Amino acid sequence: MRQSLGTKTQGEACTYTPAATEHALASTDCAQGYACTGAYSEARQCLVTCDFMAPNPFCPSGTVCGVHGQCIEQSVMGPLALPSAPRSSVRRALAASPSSAAWKARGASART
Repeated sequence: MRQSLGTKTQGEACTYTPAATEHALASTDCAQGYACTGAYSEARQCLVTCDFMAPNPFCPSGTVCGVHGQCIEQSVMGPLALPSAPRSSVRRALAASPSSAAWKARGASART
């Protein structure tokens, strides 16, 4: 867990400070609602947090919600070879996965 103690926002360089003890929280100098991450680049930066599976993850204009739960520019996502399919396609693929109830029900009806 982390606590945001600063005022830095989307794309600004940030600092992550590990927790001092096992019962303390790590901290960043990003504003509330932003995560200090190095997931998409060598240098840490503040990125808006989002819900990848939400119908509307509320990312700033020009960004998309990445699988890490942070809003990032599509141009950055492309080179990472992540799927760029619309969310509806992702939901259909998940619904058709072998572990889904719909898939199991379909398989059971096909066997009878």
